[in-house]
Amino acid sequence: MSKQNNPFGNYVQERLQIMAINQEEHSRESTKQGVTVRLDPGVVRAIDQIAKELDQSRQVFLVELIRTGLHEVIKAYADSCGDKAQEVYREFQDLMSFKEGDLQ
Repeated sequence: MSKQNNPFGNYVQERLQIMAINQEEHSRESTKQGVTVRLDPGVVRAIDQIAKELDQSRQVFLVELIRTGLHEVIKAYADSCGDKAQEVYREFQDLMSFKEGDLQ
């Protein structure tokens, strides 16, 4: 099985990247914005169980899930833009990056 097709290897690599990002963002906690989502009880139980298995809180798991999922959606959307794919991807990355004014 090649490295690219190894789901566990991919997961570990993503987790390491997320951990590095989380460490950097930990100092920027005051800049985060709340979002409320209403989910079915079964979905919440599944989220809680996965978070528990990963030894994480629900919050940490959901942040990672949203960040990873959003990254994949942005890549797919950018890829659908043909010749403008790189430009679209960079625009979204710029939107997601920390800005100096975010602390105000």
